[in-house]
Amino acid sequence: MASFNELENRVYDCIIIGSGISGLSCARKLVDEYAINPTNILVVEANSYVGGRILQDESFVQGVKLELGAEILHGSDTNLTKFAKEQNEPIQEIFCWAHGDGGPAKNPVNKGYGLYYISATKSSSQTDKPSRLLRFDDSSDPDFTRTNDIIWNISENDEVVGKRFRSNSMSSNGDLVSDNISILDFLIAKGVTNEDMLAMVDAGFSNTLCTSNMNLSYKQCKKWFKTWDSESPEAEDYKFTNSYSVFVDYLKNKINIKVDFPIQKIQYGSSQDILVDQITSNPSLDNESLESQPTTCSVEDSTIGGDNKLIRLIGADKSSLLTKTVVVTASPYVLSNKILVFEPELTKDKIEALQCLEINIAMKIYVKFSSKCWPKDLQGMIMSGSECLIPEVWFRDVSDKVAGHNRQIDSEFNSEVDSKSNSELDSSLGGAFESATCYATGFATSKYAEELLRLGSDEKIIDCLLDQLEKVFSLLEPKHMAADLTESEIELPQQLPKPRDVFLGGKIQHWSPSTSPYIGGGYCSPLAGKSTNYPEILAAPLSDNIFFAGEATNTNAGGTVHSAYDTGLRAASEVANYLSI
Repeated sequence: MASFNELENRVYDCIIIGSGISGLSCARKLVDEYAINPTNILVVEANSYVGGRILQDESFVQGVKLELGAEILHGSDTNLTKFAKEQNEPIQEIFCWAHGDGGPAKNPVNKGYGLYYISATKSSSQTDKPSRLLRFDDSSDPDFTRTNDIIWNISENDEVVGKRFRSNSMSSNGDLVSDNISILDFLIAKGVTNEDMLAMVDAGFSNTLCTSNMNLSYKQCKKWFKTWDSESPEAEDYKFTNSYSVFVDYLKNKINIKVDFPIQKIQYGSSQDILVDQITSNPSLDNESLESQPTTCSVEDSTIGGDNKLIRLIGADKSSLLTKTVVVTASPYVLSNKILVFEPELTKDKIEALQCLEINIAMKIYVKFSSKCWPKDLQGMIMSGSECLIPEVWFRDVSDKVAGHNRQIDSEFNSEVDSKSNSELDSSLGGAFESATCYATGFATSKYAEELLRLGSDEKIIDCLLDQLEKVFSLLEPKHMAADLTESEIELPQQLPKPRDVFLGGKIQHWSPSTSPYIGGGYCSPLAGKSTNYPEILAAPLSDNIFFAGEATNTNAGGTVHSAYDTGLRAASEVANYLSI
């Protein structure tokens, strides 16, 4: 790894700020497709790891890579599924349960299915409705089936909504619907007024998109879902068999990355001014030393994309770097809170565009068990209403991975028996065997996550998830125990242990300004009442040679890993065009 001094004493073709998926995809395309020498590209990362909101833990369940951030591949025809096919990287299709991902899927996937817990509320007619547990394909509850149908068709032009919330000006995609409409407005316009159904959509749709019914932009969701429908006509979700780490590892190969290197300021403008400033702050960097570097340009001999613009990046440690182009993949949270500043400052339209979205806090709550306490093929569940602080949970059987891990530990143990005493063996292998065979992941964002934080500790949040699971599973009936009720052998609810009886431990991953100050939260959510053209504005270059990537800059749809990945590819093309490659 190059020293700070070595990094400073040169001019790069491109510096990419952020090693999330958009930054890594940009760097790889510049190297692979445009044949830029990897030493001429530098990815700077403020965090101590590479991957952004893709991160794994291997200590919670031994032998298993736990996804602490992004987990699901959305859609069957995206650059992620193409990567998996081209690299022979196994992926597994899973049942899509969350409304925000296009669920409930209409058919089970490899026997996998979803359930929906609707806690007791009062309907608009003020008649009490009891808590109930519904299957994904339940047709006995007309409110449930109708609300699902409305969400499934959210991308379609709707005359009722269009007439009620018509705008005076047409947007760039020909949509006359007002920017002011929230998902809550849309549901009410469609006749969804029962509190229990509004709560279900809040839990299964808006929480998944990291916000609430009241704040989420209907118009932007309509656009996003139209894009997602083109990528996958049916709701199709997948997981990497070997975790998202395989994708990050592939992208970062051959790339020059400096971690623990936060950039605080981007100075752009006249190359003469930038170079004078750089030499003044770093006496070891003079015109002669610039010319001695193969990737260096000096004021006198530089012809960069038909211009002489250079950019200076100043780190938190006051070190500085020179580059011909920059790709900024920093989170909108970082930009709007001026953790990264520009000199001259960002244009007014970009500053205003940043106010059109929000990044709310998110948390993933993990609880592991010695044996399953849920129906064996149940993959996910939405839990809604005032009783439920954790709106979504999904389940994973890892008994095969754990068994493989324990076999390896057993083999290592046997090979060391003859050379070590019992006390030495206990010390070297103690705790290495894994007792868990499965785990559940709770997911809470925005107002749900904020309410959970008020409980005061991670332990109380984990208790909350266990309490919810016990309450929901107390309603299990034979009809809930399998997707296909004609199977010859179906478990009975009373055969399942209670969650607390087989609970082994819990863990929480927080995504918030305090825990992830260079990310700020979950992912970007479009705000109702704000312009839906913000992605185009945020994606536009600044001063010809500063480019932007990240899911918020995707002009088709955000909210997914592949949307971030695609923006990195676009930014790489912009860099190459500027450098006349």
